[in-house]
Amino acid sequence: MAVAVKTAASFEAGIPKHLFQVNFFQFDSNTSRFDVSRDGRFLIPVDLDIDAQQSMIAVVNWTAALKR
Repeated sequence: MAVAVKTAASFEAGIPKHLFQVNFFQFDSNTSRFDVSRDGRFLIPVDLDIDAQQSMIAVVNWTAALKR
C-alpha cells in the first residue's frame, strides 16, 4: 500500500491505496514478509504455480569473484 503524506507545519496522511495484490508464502509469525532496499525497491516472496517448471541458479563462493 502507499499513502501520500504532507509534512508542512503538521503531519497529514492521505488515503491508503493498494499497489498490487500478492499471495505471500506462509511464514511463521516471527519472519518478515518483505524487505525494502536503500533505493526503494522491494522484495516480496510469493507462491509460484506448483505445476510450472522453474529453474534456479545458485552462485556459490561469490565473494571470491569480488576480489578479482
